[in-house]
Order: sequence, then structure tokens, then C-alpha cells
Amino acid sequence: MIPVKICGIRRLDDALLSLNEGAWALGFIFHRPSPRFIDPVDAAALLAKIRERSGAEFRAVGVFVDWDLDELNEVVREVGLDAAQLHGAEDPGYAASVEAAEVWKAFRVGPDFEASRPDDYPSKMRVLLDGWSPTEAGGTGEVFDWSIARACQETRPVFLAGGIDAGNIAAAIAEVRPFGIDVSSGVESSPGNKDGELIRRLFSEVRACSSD
Repeated sequence: MIPVKICGIRRLDDALLSLNEGAWALGFIFHRPSPRFIDPVDAAALLAKIRERSGAEFRAVGVFVDWDLDELNEVVREVGLDAAQLHGAEDPGYAASVEAAEVWKAFRVGPDFEASRPDDYPSKMRVLLDGWSPTEAGGTGEVFDWSIARACQETRPVFLAGGIDAGNIAAAIAEVRPFGIDVSSGVESSPGNKDGELIRRLFSEVRACSSD
């Protein structure tokens, strides 16, 4: 099954359901303006409960937007994150200095985005493409031009984000054939609040794609 990251986790039940359905990674957002923000102290406690209650293997991904590098590395250690996702204007040198087992660099795909831009970053880093907004760092629920993702996918594996839900995830997988899918608003009843039925529907579609 294609790897799926459920981002914006704030509640234990949402995390356990996502993992039970087959989530490959869970995302914890440390960007305070986001409605999905979780304090690192609370995230550490929540992650400990998730790992205690779930027998599933998964990646815990922290989402950061233009953090001080030393503070980011401290959060990675204290929360127990497996990966750091950089969702701001972090340059390649900053990204290379992040002390996490995995580093993901997110790019917001706007009108002037060039498909070669991720190539400036180390090849070992995962690339995530998200919808662009002039005011939001992510989680906008906006779909972008997937042909750009296809072009990026030709040179390195891509995580596809931006407005993906149960209604379009099959098309996203078929059209882009990304390494993985990142979903947040597409499984929410309101910003920051996950919906169990939407999570189940999403993974039902993913499983159907996997069996085709």
C-alpha cells in the first residue's frame, strides 16, 4: 500500500485509528498559527501514549516552519521524532544541519514554482509538495497542478499533499504515482479536528488502489 501520512494529529483516538487503518506516518504540527498546532510537551506525552497503545510501526514527523535550528533539534530529541518536516523557507544548509533520522523538505507549489527546485537539496531528503497560499504555511486544502508533481517525480520520490481526500486520492495516485500521500484537512470535520469516518473512507480508497 502506498505510504500515507496523516498530519495534524492532536488526539490519541485519531492517531490509533489512522495507524489501525494503515497509516505509514503521523504528523505533529509545531507551527503556532496553525489550527492543528500542538505544543511539543503535549506532543511528547501523546506520542508516548500512541507508541504504548499501538503495535504498529510508524514514523513520527514534526512539522516546523522557519524555526531556530538549535530549538528545532532540541524538540526532535525531546519529543522523540523520527523525522523533521521543514515547511518554511529553510535553505539547503539549514536542512543539512537538522539532527533527525529523516529530513523532509516541503515546497508550496505556486504559479512560479520550478520542478527542479527540490534538486538544490540533498538527495537523501524526502520532498513534499503542497498547495500554495499567500497566507498559510500549509493545510490549505487546495489542490495544485499535479503535472508539476509528475515532473518532480521524474528525478526524486515525492510526497503529494494539498487538498487530497477520499474523493480524489485514487486519481492522485494514478496520475502522479508519488512515493507517498500526505493528508490533513481531507480527513477533518473542521480545521484541526479529525473525522473517523473520513479517515476510514480515505484508507478504503487507498486499499482499493493497492489491489488494482
